[in-house]
Amino acid sequence: MSSIRNTIEFGYDISCPYAYMASRSIEALANRSGAEIIWKPVLLGALYEATGALQGKEGSASDVFSPTKKGIYMRDFEMSLKRHKVPYRYPDSHPVKTVHALRLIYATPNSHRAALTHALYKAYWSDNFDISSHSALLEISRSSTGLQYDESTFSHLEYHTALKDATNEAIKRGAFGVPIFWVEHENRFWWGFDRMVMVEAVCTARSRNVAYHLVTGLSGLHPRCLRVPPVPKQRRRVKLEFWFDFSSPFAYLGWTQLERMKREAGTGLIVEYKPILLGALFKMLGGPQLPMDTMSQAKKRYYFQDMYDWAKHWSAIGSQQTPPDPLIKFEFPDVFPIKTINSLRIAIADNNTIPTICKCHTLVIMVDSIDRAAWGENQNISDPGILTEVLSKKGFNADELLEIANSTRTKEQLRKNTEEAHQLGLCGVPSYRVSDRTKDGWKVNGGITWGQDRIPVVQDLIAGWHPDRTRLIADVSTSHRLGMIRGGNRGKERKNDYRL
Repeated sequence: MSSIRNTIEFGYDISCPYAYMASRSIEALANRSGAEIIWKPVLLGALYEATGALQGKEGSASDVFSPTKKGIYMRDFEMSLKRHKVPYRYPDSHPVKTVHALRLIYATPNSHRAALTHALYKAYWSDNFDISSHSALLEISRSSTGLQYDESTFSHLEYHTALKDATNEAIKRGAFGVPIFWVEHENRFWWGFDRMVMVEAVCTARSRNVAYHLVTGLSGLHPRCLRVPPVPKQRRRVKLEFWFDFSSPFAYLGWTQLERMKREAGTGLIVEYKPILLGALFKMLGGPQLPMDTMSQAKKRYYFQDMYDWAKHWSAIGSQQTPPDPLIKFEFPDVFPIKTINSLRIAIADNNTIPTICKCHTLVIMVDSIDRAAWGENQNISDPGILTEVLSKKGFNADELLEIANSTRTKEQLRKNTEEAHQLGLCGVPSYRVSDRTKDGWKVNGGITWGQDRIPVVQDLIAGWHPDRTRLIADVSTSHRLGMIRGGNRGKERKNDYRL
């Protein structure tokens, strides 16, 4: 079967640190997936201005976060730097105007843009250079590409127009930030350093002429630091705390991956399920009850697409397990926001009363039933009658569960869970915390991890990776790095590829 060539238009601005991280991985991704990169910088401030971003043209997305969310955001950023071993020093002059640096890139042939881009990112984010200086830019260009330019480059109409047109094109396509990856054959873009795994999957599928779910070893495309624990599974004891609310689509998506995570970790992993009232947590943080309502329309549209992307992606990985995991259905509910107080209390009631009142005796089955009803089947679980029907079909004594859910003890536990989440610094769900069993008790490893898109980080922590005690670098699996995986696999993953 012949290989089909494809292209990735890489949209970035030197002012964005996440685009900096993406620039260090995009070429390896393209080589593995048979894609060609078109280096196409855009003005990030112009994207913010065009989409009405709350932080304004000159700001950063984190400027409008609550202190708690900003803390989580910054720890996550620092974790990413450590995992990918990215040289980093916060620039003294940040933010700096990058318009002339980006025009210089457009003056440079695409064959040399990678070298210039890497040099500019290094100068700004590692070496603390002032990249608004024309003389500094010309020297960076000369030393990195061997190409000679002069002052006229920065005012040249052709390069001014090229940058303006690329930025306007990105806005027209729906972009609101960087990095962005426009894949021509999909007629769409993906946004964010952590969505590069999907970009690689669609480009690999195209080059091999197979369906997305038949790209061999999809789980191995997620960068990991540690796929095989240094201590045998049977000798390790690890605890994973999982905070969730049925009101969150991303908590649902995170929930669907817990069983796969448990299989990888082995019997030494203990999972503690912690239902919380997300709306009450948002209130404690002083933020909006519906964060999506504060997003620009462009960003909101992307976030809805992102939910479906993850459902497709996790389903594809699930189809490659042995035996295959259930298909992850996703349908944004007609009734939203979802009132989940009854569902959450039932989760606590079930946890407190197993095995006396339920035929199934399984919290996992109960939570899974409610989650999939709400987010996979568009059932209004805010309605007690519908919630009762969902539980009864799975063999639970729903009436008795509802009665216990209204007890003082259950209500108090839900309140305690939510207050604990606030005190620990959670800003949303799903949130994870990994602890290792030591002779002195449980010891937290890595702090709070927020978001189902950080599952590979959580898996590394469970496997024994310690952010402050390792030199391991996050990367795709050995099979992908060495080009050992070729063609489609008809839906089955190699027996040991998941651990490579």
